[in-house]
Amino acid sequence: MLHAWSLDEDMDEVCEKRLSLHRPRHQVYFGNVSRQGELSVSLPTRFATDFESFCKKSRWQASHSLNTSHLLAVIATSNTLMAMKNSALQLAKIRKSVVELNSGQGNPDRQQVKQGWSLVAALHCVLLPDHVRPRSSYAPPSIEMLVRRWQDSCLEIREAAQALLIRELSRLGPEGRRRLIESWTPFLPPLLDDSLSIFGSKLQSSVPTVQPSAPAPPIPPRTKTAPPDVEPVRGSEPPTAEGGEAGIQQVRRNQATSIILLGVIGAEFGDELNRADLTRATAVSLLELLVAAPSNLIPVHSPLRRAAIDLLGRGFVHWEPHLEISKVVLGLLDLASSNENKSGCKKLVGAPLNAIEDAARTSRQSLSLIALARPPALITSLSMEVARYNAAAQHQTIQHTVISPLLKSRSEVLRIIEELCEKRYNDIIAMLLPVGDILVHCLDITILKHKSMADVFPPIVKFNMVAYCSSSKRIAFGGKNGTCVVHELRATKTHSLPSHNGPIAAVAFSEDGKYLATYGAEDGKINFFQTSQSFLGMGQTQLKLAKTQPAPTVSVPTTPSGTSFRPRLVWINSKSLTLMLPEGREQRFSL
Repeated sequence: MLHAWSLDEDMDEVCEKRLSLHRPRHQVYFGNVSRQGELSVSLPTRFATDFESFCKKSRWQASHSLNTSHLLAVIATSNTLMAMKNSALQLAKIRKSVVELNSGQGNPDRQQVKQGWSLVAALHCVLLPDHVRPRSSYAPPSIEMLVRRWQDSCLEIREAAQALLIRELSRLGPEGRRRLIESWTPFLPPLLDDSLSIFGSKLQSSVPTVQPSAPAPPIPPRTKTAPPDVEPVRGSEPPTAEGGEAGIQQVRRNQATSIILLGVIGAEFGDELNRADLTRATAVSLLELLVAAPSNLIPVHSPLRRAAIDLLGRGFVHWEPHLEISKVVLGLLDLASSNENKSGCKKLVGAPLNAIEDAARTSRQSLSLIALARPPALITSLSMEVARYNAAAQHQTIQHTVISPLLKSRSEVLRIIEELCEKRYNDIIAMLLPVGDILVHCLDITILKHKSMADVFPPIVKFNMVAYCSSSKRIAFGGKNGTCVVHELRATKTHSLPSHNGPIAAVAFSEDGKYLATYGAEDGKINFFQTSQSFLGMGQTQLKLAKTQPAPTVSVPTTPSGTSFRPRLVWINSKSLTLMLPEGREQRFSL
């Protein structure tokens, strides 16, 4: 009943023949219930209207809110059925007899069925306004309703609302989006009076906020004399609210809508938030929703907070200059790891997610988006947190124990590093030394006593400039600046060895752990470092340069995935090793 019948004959044929849908014979009367509980419904008239006239002349012209509900339902249902394996067969069983099924009729090819549901979703999400005649009579979906569904508890509705909102914003064009921005900017909490702001008098994000140059204007009333060309924007203006408590509640709802809507516009059409103060106010609002303490206005796992988490990741390239990145990363890590030990129950398809689980899922997605968009910023933020913890741990007392926030989220941190190793290979190489600090900090050292580095963290085997010695429990990382950093896991000590004038292409420990070899592809030499200890082994272990030998220079390829062959060092025995080069070339070196 909800499908847009009679607007596209080819699509109607697909629905009837391929998807086993039945076209209604009579006009369908729809209605909806308002926030105040009032029912609005269309009723039959004296003169009967055939179904085709209803579909073409009044179905999609009557109500913004009704169209929004119908489009969300159709798109969500289509996407769900498209993902199901036997959706067409199940529908065929309802419509047809067992005899027809056994004879082979009514069981269409699965790919054709998936394509059919995909066409249905595309029609209602993208193509519908072009099929309504006249186009000016089309009642577009309510942007405010779509914003409220941006983080719906049902994933199918959420994805449909997000796709529909982004499509509707694209359809409005730059001028329509500019009007939207002008309408909703006054309701950003940093630009409102403290008595009305949902954040109160003080922001916990500790980022200086933009002070409003003038008091926020009152809620603009809807005008019935608006010109036809601004019809889509008029339907999404901030609604009118009466005075008193109802007015305050409406202002608070407008603040939530403003944050999400401007966050979506900033993430998808970032260049259109062309004012630095507007971008900053939006970024500060999103960060405040992430780090704010739970309250009656902002519950800890509310859809508004989840929306802010999602939009921080989507538009991070635009918010980054206005945010303290460490606050964003640590806040997301804390939420992402809050559900690690609570995921034992089996999930039902289509069932709403638990609020805590949903917040953790959204935080993980946001962290992945941030990591892939700005790998250096994320790695630098994590390594600075490691350095801050190490500095504080040196001065801790029994009364004041320092706890690293990264250790609580170690599995999530390792997941992010693993994702970067797979998708941002060159960025990892460029920042291998801080990545090494993060890995050593987050890896469980006790497991390395029984397993190799490749077993504990498999992505590391892709990098020939990383080596692990199981006998001495040391990890070496060759940096792009020519420095090799060796971490002693037993003594929690670090050695920094200036080795080459260019990037280190390969490192390797000898089997007994007494020697470490480093190869520089640009300066063409191999350095051998020897482990030395003071008298009777009482002092600290040191690494000293024992020998330097010339080696061939090669150009190391910079493929994004790191699949091309790179130079590699392989120890043959305790005194000699082989340098393996591209095209099958090898060269042996001895101490």
